Amino acid sequence: LKNGDYVASHDHFGPKSTQGVSAVSRVFVSMDKGRTWSKTAEFSDQFWSNLFLHRGKLYLMGCTNEYGRPVIRRSLDNGRTWSDPSYLRQETGYHTAPMPIVVHKG
Repeated sequence: LKNGDYVASHDHFGPKSTQGVSAVSRVFVSMDKGRTWSKTAEFSDQFWSNLFLHRGKLYLMGCTNEYGRPVIRRSLDNGRTWSDPSYLRQETGYHTAPMPIVVHKG
């Protein structure tokens, strides 16, 4: 992040997870270049997600669960707190991965 903090996320997956119904993801922040990490958030309905910056704001975008609905959240304070989820589509069947974001025409 601009202030030097690192931010990372991961989801829970596998046979004992809820990835097929309402997946769980966590967000962590490091203020010492990755030596130590603090969990700042845990979400249900967040899976296969990607963290990215856009116009100075931090976003987490993925699916609600395995092949679920696309969902996005925003943080205005470098990942410490997050907006409620915004569901980009009502239909299910989407797949995503932690890939680079491309901004097209702003």
